[in-house]
Amino acid sequence: VVSSQGQQASYTININRSNEELEVITQSNKLKSLKVNTLYFNLNEEKKYYLLSIPKEQTSLNIEAIAESASAKVEITGNANFNYGLNLVTIKVTETNNEKKEYNIVVYRQPNDALNIPTLTTSINSNILYETTQDSSHLISKDLLQILASNHYTLYYDVVDLYNGLLYQVTLNNNLKDEDLDVSINKISDSPYLTYETNLPSGTDVLLYLDEKYLDGASVSIYSYNEPNHYTLLTDGIKVNNGYIEFTTNDQSHYVITTSDLLGRQSIIKTFLNRYRNIIIMGVVILILCLIIIKIIKKKQKQKNQNEPLY
Repeated sequence: VVSSQGQQASYTININRSNEELEVITQSNKLKSLKVNTLYFNLNEEKKYYLLSIPKEQTSLNIEAIAESASAKVEITGNANFNYGLNLVTIKVTETNNEKKEYNIVVYRQPNDALNIPTLTTSINSNILYETTQDSSHLISKDLLQILASNHYTLYYDVVDLYNGLLYQVTLNNNLKDEDLDVSINKISDSPYLTYETNLPSGTDVLLYLDEKYLDGASVSIYSYNEPNHYTLLTDGIKVNNGYIEFTTNDQSHYVITTSDLLGRQSIIKTFLNRYRNIIIMGVVILILCLIIIKIIKKKQKQKNQNEPLY
């Protein structure tokens, strides 16, 4: 320190921090960064699964998982010999105090029996796989559908997120109409039931990611409907596998995934209507009569007012 008169003085400040305080700051069971192949994932505390789709030739991932803490141990399991379809890779971070956190990557390995094509075209001579994003158009021309049907080819139509993770897959083959087909699947509700809308024809196989709505291994039922509250049980006892379910469509436009008994709820409503049908009808009739009487009274009152002399 130099004063205004030019005098100098030196001071030394010693800061002591306890080892316990340092451990609190540096200990962590979280990842600092996660790079898979060439992609850096945006880590989120609330996220259970990270999705990734890979070519059929790939059987493992190149993973760089860096922990926040230098003392934490990172273990990776499941990252070898992938099957075609869904695979689970788990990254476990364990701190010295034995606190643990897991990061799960659901890897979809594309099917072995299809050629991956960059654009949909009618120049095909085998099963094909086409990958696109959710905000793209999902209209398939009837010309391509006719080629698929006449040659007994299969189209795997994959819709992926920004990280190339599979959101849903539609499998098209012979059950096709002679018209353009929109194969989009749109989520229209999260509450009270997870509900999707689609124009897919009957007999179409679907692999659908449920947005972490249900835990892995949960048993769900799928109901379908064209008119609200007129449910048909499509299938029950479907197990959630790493966030996904598989089912086959019928000829209806809406699909509800739930653990609730919607037919029981529907039967309660029907029972109520049947039990009180006469009372409800009588009430409606009385209401209509009351409205008619009120209208007549108002009309007569208006005529009376018009006939009264002016003074």
